[in-house]
This record gives sequence, C-alpha cells and structure tokens, in this order.
Amino acid sequence: MSGQSILKQEGFIMKSVLTGIDLAKNVFQVCAVNQTGKVISNKKVTRAKLRQTISQLEPTTIAMESCYSAHYWGREFEQMGHKVNLIPVQHVLCGMLILSIYQHFSIDLFLIASPVK
Repeated sequence: MSGQSILKQEGFIMKSVLTGIDLAKNVFQVCAVNQTGKVISNKKVTRAKLRQTISQLEPTTIAMESCYSAHYWGREFEQMGHKVNLIPVQHVLCGMLILSIYQHFSIDLFLIASPVK
C-alpha cells in the first residue's frame, strides 16, 4: 500500500500511515500510528539515532511541531523520501488542554499527529 511504512519491532511487522515526532534537545519521542489511529510504536530515540531510525522506515508521512529545529529535520526526512508536515504550535497547544484530561503520557506526540489526518 502506498503511503504506508513498515516498522519492525520485537519480531512483528507493523504498518504505519503516520509517524509523529516530538522534537526536543537530546531525546525525541517517535510515535507511529496505523490507519485506524491506533498507536503501534511509541519510543524514545536519541538525537544520534533519530536519522538512522527514520531511514529504516518506508516512505510515510511524518508530522512534527513547527519549532526551531523542525525545518532542519524536515529537510533531512524529505531527502529520505518521506512527506513532512509541520504543525503550528498553537494547533498543538490548543488540543493539549483538551486531551490532557484523557491522556497522561505522550500528549504532544498525539496532538502533533492529529491535525494531519
């Protein structure tokens, strides 16, 4: 299927249609969701391993909050064949207040991926 990425984790092959990345200074959160919106992978990746981790994915859509380093990473991921969507911070923050009631971890990541659907 076009637009889907295959992730290999613990011996299982999972199909991802969207990968959200919460950018930070040294440790990034990388979350992949399938067609139904179910999280199929959610892991921390160091800055040194981010490029390697993303290069192992088949071309997919990657969503990130638009911040100081998002444009750099966006260009890197596009060179690997991925489609990159940068989400304005006000869209992420507005939804965070609502979802914080229901989720206690990786809220940013879910919200980064949500507007892309």
